[in-house]
Amino acid sequence: MYVVISAIAGARLLYVAAFFNDYKGNLISIFYVNQGGLVYLGGLLGVLAATAVYVRYHRVNIWKLLDVFSPASMIGYAIGRIGCFLNGCCYGIKLFGIEQPTQIYSSISGLAIFAVLVLLYKKKRYDGQIFLITLLLYSIYRFFIEFLRYSPVHVFIFTWNQLLAVIMFIISSYALWKKSTT
Repeated sequence: MYVVISAIAGARLLYVAAFFNDYKGNLISIFYVNQGGLVYLGGLLGVLAATAVYVRYHRVNIWKLLDVFSPASMIGYAIGRIGCFLNGCCYGIKLFGIEQPTQIYSSISGLAIFAVLVLLYKKKRYDGQIFLITLLLYSIYRFFIEFLRYSPVHVFIFTWNQLLAVIMFIISSYALWKKSTT
């Protein structure tokens, strides 16, 4: 239950932060989750924050818990992107006169990452490896899919999601390297 609530709260907060001008005239509309959107990376940050609090209170190994959550999160992501497709949001740019079905590309990517994680799970060498591989693969996918997605918010030539993906890639790469050498 904590995961679901923290995911929705984090996803909504990041969406509102990115599009705050749409909300500053009517702040109560921030809570209208059915009007507007959610951002996966915000949901991820919300879940990580809630998980950190949970494991501290219950004295659980956070790396083991994150390894267990990771494959399921990619299935959830894949299903969520099908929802985006059916809702008509998160669409792509026109390329060669065709609007890119980035929601479908994203769903397929989520399923592919899930498959890789399942294959690697039994071969993992340390706690946290599956979670860090999830972040690494997701960041690579997300960086490149953003070139095909429509986004009104850019920093220089990159979207906020691309910048977050680069940060996620650096952190997960470093953590994988560090954990594999200890």
